[in-house]
This record gives sequence, structure tokens and C-alpha cells, in this order.
Amino acid sequence: AKTPVALPELAVPGAMKIDKQGNLYVFDNGPDKQIKKYSPDRQLVKAYGTKGGHKMPAYDPNALHILMDFDIDDDGNIWT
Repeated sequence: AKTPVALPELAVPGAMKIDKQGNLYVFDNGPDKQIKKYSPDRQLVKAYGTKGGHKMPAYDPNALHILMDFDIDDDGNIWT
């Protein structure tokens, strides 16, 4: 069965994953350009990446810009 989920902090959902603990990770392809982690009860836990993404000309190693997909390994590391 499909159940709609309300995530008000999420503007434009992109790639998503669920880890072994039931946390939902979603790339926000809106203005924030961050991977957002939600607890199993869908509360925002953490956001990964610099809010707003990559801004030229400076290089920010923590900024995400175009993200096609990502994964979470058994240790909880996020791979983009």
C-alpha cells in the first residue's frame, strides 16, 4: 500500500534511501541542495551538505550541486 508522507522541510525530493534503522534519506533538489535525514517517524534529524549547494567561483568540498544518486553503507557513511 502507498502512504503519502509529509516532509515540510523538503522542497523538491530527489534520490532517496532507507537505512537499516528505518531512517529515510532524501536529496532535496530545491534551493537547499542537501541530503536530509528523517527518523522512522519522519522527523528531520540532520541535513548533509552546505545549504544552498555549490556557489561559484569558490570551491566548497561539502556542497552538493547535481546529485544523481547516493547510497548509505553499513557504517552509516553516505556516498554520493
